[in-house]
Amino acid sequence: MLKEYIEKHRNDNSFNSSEILDIIVTHIDEHCDEHSNCIVKKIHEQLHGKHFDEDCALKTVNEMYFIKQGTSSKTYGSFVTLEQANKIFSRVRDEINKAYNVFDFYVALNMIYSDNYNLYTKWFKDITDERMIEIVTEATINWFNDADSPYSEDTKIWSYLKN
Repeated sequence: MLKEYIEKHRNDNSFNSSEILDIIVTHIDEHCDEHSNCIVKKIHEQLHGKHFDEDCALKTVNEMYFIKQGTSSKTYGSFVTLEQANKIFSRVRDEINKAYNVFDFYVALNMIYSDNYNLYTKWFKDITDERMIEIVTEATINWFNDADSPYSEDTKIWSYLKN
């Protein structure tokens, strides 16, 4: 409907596609969170493919959280920093699909940590942060390489979190 309307009025003297786009974007941002997120996702995929860039990765990880067993408080944010992820990624790069970038890896590391925090702390009592990073790294590599995933092998983390 919108496309048809714009096509019909494109030749009007008062038609300014930039102004109309600005009105549409403002309206969607103010009134349609679900559609806004969908549009941002589509634009991101056109610019970067189905992979994270730095801004999107940082935002995604900052929204991640875990709840310690027996409490109700949420712990948000990264367990592995982007700097740490970059160092680990350069070391394990050859163990995962070449299509993934450091930002995909950063998001996956933190997702694996937040999703499995209670399990890992139950299995590994008094674990050091260094050892936890080793375990989370191994689990992340395994997650990326899991062959029976319903997601494409080269866009798994993006598809998993951004569906």
